[in-house]
Order: sequence, then C-alpha cells, then structure tokens
Amino acid sequence: FPSHDIGCTVTCNSTSTFTLNATGFNFGTLIGTSITLAGTEGCTFGTFTSQTAGAICTFQSTETYTINTALNLLGTAASNVTFRSSSAGSLAIVNLVTGASLDVGHVTATDINSSGGRTIWVYKGTIGAATLNWQQLPTVPKTIGETWVS
Repeated sequence: FPSHDIGCTVTCNSTSTFTLNATGFNFGTLIGTSITLAGTEGCTFGTFTSQTAGAICTFQSTETYTINTALNLLGTAASNVTFRSSSAGSLAIVNLVTGASLDVGHVTATDINSSGGRTIWVYKGTIGAATLNWQQLPTVPKTIGETWVS
C-alpha cells in the first residue's frame, strides 16, 4: 500500500465505513504528523514514521498494533514526539517485530506495551512508568566506520 501522510483519525475496524478499513488491514508506510488510531481492531504497519516536533501519536487502548519494517520517531530537544495510549492507565499494544529498524529520539512514551516485540530504545526522551519494553539510551547513538588493514 502506498505511503499516507496524515494528521487525522484512522479507525481500524471491520464494521467501519471508512474505505481503508478491513480486517487485517495493512499500511505500507504511515507518515504521521499527529495521528489518532481508533477502532476495535489494531493495524499492521510496514513502516511507522513521525518526525514532526510536537506531534502526538495516539493508539486505541487495549488494541494491538504491529510494526514490521521500521519505527522512526524523531522530535526535537524543545518538543518531543508523544507516543501514547488513548486512555491514561490503559495500555495500547504496539509491537516492533524483531529485525525491524529503529530510530527513536526526543520521544515521550506513555501507556504503551511493547513486550510482544523487540525492545524499543529511546535517546533523549521520557518513558512513562506504565510503558513496557522501552529502554532509555544514555547518549545519542552514533555510527562509527572502521577500516581493517591486513
């Protein structure tokens, strides 16, 4: 499915009249400025990206969302991206598949359960007490090149 750049609500359930909805619906790439995922069924994403400072990504509590290829969440020091459940104290399930790429920085994660997938490592962010399987990196990750001489 093609990329979708949205700043709206996506309802994921088989009874909705929204034309993109269907049981097991998959998004290829979702590029969200501020997005609310609602409904009675979770969604599966190839890549989930939100890189607008101050963006809010809200997931329906108790529903399961799967990210297969990449999770890219990048806010700024002045304005984190917020990644949260729709109901405080009730977890949304957002699992990143093992082997998927990950770039998460300047993010506030609240009431997200990612324990069914790989650990989500965050640099320069805030992880809420109820958020599961998210870990804080002590510094910004860096790529280092090496040259081997024989």
